[in-house]
Amino acid sequence: MLNDGFPIVTRRALPGDRQTLLQIWAAVFGDLDAEIEAFFEHYYESGICVVAAVDNTVVAAGYSLPFGNLICKKKRLSCAMIYSVATLPSYRKFGCGTAIVRELLSESQAAGFDAVVLCPAGDSLFEYYSSRAGMRDWFYVDERTITNPSSSGSPVSLAAASVEEYALLRAELLSDRPHIELDARALSYQLHLCRSSGGGLFRAFSPDGSACLIIEGSADGVLNIKELLTSNLSDSDVIAAVSELFPVKGYFIRSPSQESSAPSTRRFGMLALSDGVSIGADELNSFLPWYGSAFD
Repeated sequence: MLNDGFPIVTRRALPGDRQTLLQIWAAVFGDLDAEIEAFFEHYYESGICVVAAVDNTVVAAGYSLPFGNLICKKKRLSCAMIYSVATLPSYRKFGCGTAIVRELLSESQAAGFDAVVLCPAGDSLFEYYSSRAGMRDWFYVDERTITNPSSSGSPVSLAAASVEEYALLRAELLSDRPHIELDARALSYQLHLCRSSGGGLFRAFSPDGSACLIIEGSADGVLNIKELLTSNLSDSDVIAAVSELFPVKGYFIRSPSQESSAPSTRRFGMLALSDGVSIGADELNSFLPWYGSAFD
């Protein structure tokens, strides 16, 4: 593909590209070495990666991860997630990212995935991926920060959860909402990322209800709760229990949203369906679809 003078060639990654992929990841995202290695340990294989090369030099990369199933009532759609599309700074704005996303979409659909999802890194990228890759807005979240949480008096207990425990409780709490059912590998990788920053997977319970939480370590005194799902428990009661284990000045919470127009709601993820796959009105309901933590 020719774009502004650069001959951009996309291809699947080769085993010998691994070191270059590590360097691109570090240059673009600035992750700690341990976090980069965690991804390559949990997920990486050359078949899930597409690279863009200019003059035989790899300058950009992106990944398509098997991610679980997209659940809409009784419909289960196999799902892949486009992840960590990165272009070296000196090669940006020449079409490398677009070429990679299109190739990842094509390869994922050819591999038999019913759905492909993507969590854009910034709000402006929703329009970018819509116009260039044909993906559509679909997932929304509610995000807010609570300070000085107080309990209503209902006792809530908090405990670390295994991947298996978390998956079972998560499926129960999301049973009435379209959502991505994360597979064991995705949750294991999420657990690794959270533990490295002092958090983890947790479950909360009381005589009245239950909840599950993905907790990342605090930054600048604010604890990042990347997923909070509840049933018959108030957010305040759950966060009050969290504050006993993680006493910080504030708690950032991401949870399912009831309506896209709410002040604390933002669009979070995008969707593309393979040819011949559809989601009808009878397979949706009044709840907005839930993506999850997306490893962000």
